[in-house]
Amino acid sequence: MSFVSRSVFVMVLSSEYLGINGLFSNILTVLSFAELGIGEALSYAMYQPAKEGNREKLCQLMRLYKTAYRGIALFVTVVGVIASFFLDYLVAEKPNIPENFQLIFWLFLFNNVCSYLLAYKQSILLVEQKKYIVLYIQQGTKVAQLLLQMAILFFAHSYYGFLLVQVICTLLTNVFISLYVKKAYPWLNDRSVQAPLPQEEQHKIVKDVKALAISKVAGIVSNGSDNIVIAKILGLTSVGVVSNYTLVINSFSSILWGTLSGITGSMGNFNVNASVEKRRAIFEELYLIVYWIFCLCCTCLIVLLNPFVEIWVGTSYQTDLPIVVALVLIAYVSGMNFPVYTFRVTCGLFDEMKYPYFWSGIANVALSVVLALKMGLFGVYIATVITRLLISETVEGYIVYHKILEKPFWRYVMRYLLSLLLLAGCTLICGKIVQGVPGTGILALLIKGLVTFCLCNAILLLVFARTPTFARVCQRMKKLVDKKKAR
Repeated sequence: MSFVSRSVFVMVLSSEYLGINGLFSNILTVLSFAELGIGEALSYAMYQPAKEGNREKLCQLMRLYKTAYRGIALFVTVVGVIASFFLDYLVAEKPNIPENFQLIFWLFLFNNVCSYLLAYKQSILLVEQKKYIVLYIQQGTKVAQLLLQMAILFFAHSYYGFLLVQVICTLLTNVFISLYVKKAYPWLNDRSVQAPLPQEEQHKIVKDVKALAISKVAGIVSNGSDNIVIAKILGLTSVGVVSNYTLVINSFSSILWGTLSGITGSMGNFNVNASVEKRRAIFEELYLIVYWIFCLCCTCLIVLLNPFVEIWVGTSYQTDLPIVVALVLIAYVSGMNFPVYTFRVTCGLFDEMKYPYFWSGIANVALSVVLALKMGLFGVYIATVITRLLISETVEGYIVYHKILEKPFWRYVMRYLLSLLLLAGCTLICGKIVQGVPGTGILALLIKGLVTFCLCNAILLLVFARTPTFARVCQRMKKLVDKKKAR
């Protein structure tokens, strides 16, 4: 539906509007540094009381969560309004559109602020391993949002209406989640729990938040700076062209991360008292599953994205293959970080990553500017890949292997490098064979997709089929299927 909505958007509005969407989304991503990792710190603090059934402690933590997020919403509002008066300095050339540039930004800002107002209610569902409830509600309102936005674009050609629907649906998502939590967990509103969280526990959370704050700000700068650099150096049109590719890639990444992050609550409970041997076994299984999924998806994206965009929105919105590869590699690096990130966060190791994230963010911005001037769009995106691989991903892997799994770090490095080589091999083989498929229409694209999907799976099966980890994963999946049948 996002693809259909984007098709209507491109048909009705110019590429400058796509650039505005990308730029303002990145600006507000940078503003979200106000969250400072409070959500992660409090979620970690909730795992043990949730496992023990300590409702009083959970009520205290949720009250603290609520206060913190209201303060964040106020801060983002004030800073966002101030920033709105300096928008002209963030673009190489102001877009030629009839709408008010500043009012558009305010609608983006209000949508961002709405996402904070009742967001703390989600935490209890995540900790209780019920993230699927959050996803059902989010995806349901997203479908309604896309349908309404398409109708407004098609019949009214109103960009203001398009953004207003987005704001309303964001607000409704949080309201629906809040109502569900209120009904499912009535004890969270227990007025008898008056005592605040003990001071020593508050100090522990504050310490974790301080550690997360640096890494959070650096991560946001790294993730949110690309479109800002492009808009300032190369112009909004470049942002608009690439935004079609990022829509497709981010759609896959969102689905995969949404699916995988559903186990975060389980991992939090597991890591409360798991042995090193059990942690190693689960990590090995998780790494193999995540790699298989992301290797398959990234291979398909690199091979098929340009033919897909040509059919979808036309050759004028296509970009060069090296840029596609760089964009997909960003998603790959982010996805392959999931196992180590999940283990680190659910084990409460926050302080260790504050400086690596900081230096990674600084290096990313600096390298993006330098490479943008020398290599254009490709330089901006490959800078993100390089800085993440060499700094944040490497250090995070070391922390997890050294402190949680108690294994030599060189094993992680070798595994990561071999995984990258296998991804490159899958992409080259599939790309070479797909070149022999004639035609450029939808049928040809479907055939290319089927060939790439089957061939990549066959290569991965050939490589991993005889490993003990693969056998354990298959055994685990068989148990899940048998359990499902038994119901």
